[in-house]
Amino acid sequence: MESPQKDEKSISSDNMIENKSEPPFQVPRFHKILVPYDGSKMSDKALSYAIYLSKISASDIFILNVVEKYSDLKDVLPTTIRAEFGQEKDWDKISSKDLQVRIGGELKRIIEDKVRLCKEAGVSANIAFEIRTGNAAEEIIKVADQNQFDVVIMASHRLTSTIRGIGSTARKVIDTIKKPVLVIYDSH
Repeated sequence: MESPQKDEKSISSDNMIENKSEPPFQVPRFHKILVPYDGSKMSDKALSYAIYLSKISASDIFILNVVEKYSDLKDVLPTTIRAEFGQEKDWDKISSKDLQVRIGGELKRIIEDKVRLCKEAGVSANIAFEIRTGNAAEEIIKVADQNQFDVVIMASHRLTSTIRGIGSTARKVIDTIKKPVLVIYDSH
């Protein structure tokens, strides 16, 4: 008598068919991580999650900084840049091109520091960055779609009453892109 051939499928004790050649679920593999970075402590926290994920999966990290309008940054600029421009009354005299060059240089320095931090933390994969001008949500979505990122790790700053809400930028990104989005928010 011939023994029955073993099939890749078998029936388990609760009469469910199992496919032994494939795991019951697919483990995601990340190769490229997008981290929108706005300079906040929450963005630093999101970057730390990206660093961890990159270290365990050898994923590339891409840091994206989006500036809506350079002129809107005059009140939040580091003291070193404000000192270069002089008194606040002089803001109207500064050309938008000059403002963009000076602020862009400072932003580039800040983001380069984050790239250095990633390397010092042990990230061995590629780390790149880009600074764009425009609507934050729209630019994040464009970059995510154009570059085939596997996951987006971003901060959300908004909390509404006792129920946690997601900020409008994070909400637009989540609602639009077709990739996983890990949203980091303050636990306080």
